[in-house]
Amino acid sequence: MSPTLTGTARVLAVCGDGTCRAATVERLLVPALGPGVEVVAAGLRAVPGAAMAAGAVGPVLEHGGSVEGFSARRAEPGAVLGADLVLALTRAHAADVLRTAPRAARWTFTLRELARLLDGARVPGRDPAARVRAAAAAAARRRVDAGPPRRPEDDDVLDPLAGPAGGFADSAAVVAGAVAVLGRVLGPGADVERRVPGGRAGTWRAAPPTG
Repeated sequence: MSPTLTGTARVLAVCGDGTCRAATVERLLVPALGPGVEVVAAGLRAVPGAAMAAGAVGPVLEHGGSVEGFSARRAEPGAVLGADLVLALTRAHAADVLRTAPRAARWTFTLRELARLLDGARVPGRDPAARVRAAAAAAARRRVDAGPPRRPEDDDVLDPLAGPAGGFADSAAVVAGAVAVLGRVLGPGADVERRVPGGRAGTWRAAPPTG
């Protein structure tokens, strides 16, 4: 019997034009997180309705994503504030998002930053939607203690157009690696922990088996 879903969580992936890196996140993260989670790509400078970048199509397909029906959206402040989780593709994109929607700082991360902060974690929640909502709070707490990586640029997914030939494949491989981490932590097969009533604040332990 399927668990009762706690509603739909909304994840917004943001890059410059929304048709390459953010589009790749959208199309790979949807199957990784499963039902109850809506993933939408948006661009800070997007042309609404634009198709996925031609160079991104092959890598998305190679990593098991679908390219059907993609349509670019602009990263409007309302969409940012209405999201449960915002995944910028670089630190610069995150800074641009927060200039227009500063209240979203608590749930805005770069994709690689969130994967780094949650790698190996067990986020509470009875389904992927609940875990996505809990992930932002858990990662925000970890961010305070963990700080930036040894090389801050390691929290970025580089622009495939700015590097050598093959940049689209390289960018998609980095996205796919981060998505795999998030799928393990937040997806349908995640190893879940729940808060123990009466326990110390901020502590978690494995829930007892059910069923």
